[in-house]
Amino acid sequence: MIFESYLNDLQSQGQYRQLREVATAHKQRISRDGKTWVNFTSNDYLGLGQRHINVMQLQERLDQFGAHLASSRLVSGHSKYYADLEARIRDYYQFDEALLMTSGYDANLAIFQIFKQENVVVFSDALNHASIIDGIRLSQVQKVIFPHLNYDVLEHEMKQYPQHYKVIVTDSVFSTNGHTANLNRLRQLKEAIGNTMLIIDDSHGFGLGYDIHYQDIDIVSTSLSKGLGAHGGLILCSSIVKEMIVNTARPFIYSNCMPTMHLHLIESQFDALLQADDARRLLHDNIAYFNAYAHDNQGTSTAIQTFAIDDVHNANAIYHELMEAGIWVSFFRYPTVAQPTLRMSLSSCHEKFDIHKLMSVLHDRGVGVV
Repeated sequence: MIFESYLNDLQSQGQYRQLREVATAHKQRISRDGKTWVNFTSNDYLGLGQRHINVMQLQERLDQFGAHLASSRLVSGHSKYYADLEARIRDYYQFDEALLMTSGYDANLAIFQIFKQENVVVFSDALNHASIIDGIRLSQVQKVIFPHLNYDVLEHEMKQYPQHYKVIVTDSVFSTNGHTANLNRLRQLKEAIGNTMLIIDDSHGFGLGYDIHYQDIDIVSTSLSKGLGAHGGLILCSSIVKEMIVNTARPFIYSNCMPTMHLHLIESQFDALLQADDARRLLHDNIAYFNAYAHDNQGTSTAIQTFAIDDVHNANAIYHELMEAGIWVSFFRYPTVAQPTLRMSLSSCHEKFDIHKLMSVLHDRGVGVV
């Protein structure tokens, strides 16, 4: 078989991935085969994904719109449910328009399609999410990749293209290390250089109470599967950008509409997100508690915490030791990251002793200590 050599190489290099079933999940506990782990892998930062669905409300929506219109939105899949929900989200965030997508990944693919016929240069942070990277590649626009969070280099590079329209794109919170973009600096660059659009992917910040504001941001994209605990993607933008997406973006044009149940989940989770102050407080308390353990300023100000390990086999050994101790973290390796990395996602549902247990095992292996 032509693929066997490649897969064997992945296994020998410690890069092989495989699916693992989860039998049950409750808050930050996941179980299978009679064993339970504390879950530090989920991006359900506020625990909203664990909420019960109001079945009666869902049934009312199903009675009105059916289970699924089974069409693209440009044909007959654009229900009033879609329109009303987008209008509500648009108004709350004070954008001209909102556009629901089938995923955050599709949202980023769609955004860059609108630049295909334009004389633009896209400036992208080196650690932006894969969906941004793929969106830029598929759009075939000219691009400049600037070093992670190095805005001096960004400014220098932007000044090399005085005749081009410029597009800056960045994650607000970077998924592989928890770093945050300096949006104020980017707004200043946009204003100072001019002829520039600013796009952020807020998937790992949306609704979490970080100091992230959308003022003077031209386009915001986000996954709805993280802070919101639902499914789908969202684009906040101007009227003309939405018009361009609807008319040019293949991920929108050729994707089926979402089932009614998905729209109901987005609607009910959005209601919960607006009332989630207690969950946001608990999340921020857990971030502070984790950082008290993370010596030498290794912690971040977000729910994403990481430790880079020099050797992939050593990282793999620590990962399995954590699994044996009943702690499930994410193990990132190439090509997701350049260096093997253990990634922890904190949640409002974690207890202090969960974090204490995690850090105790890591400290015993010399991880997270000076």
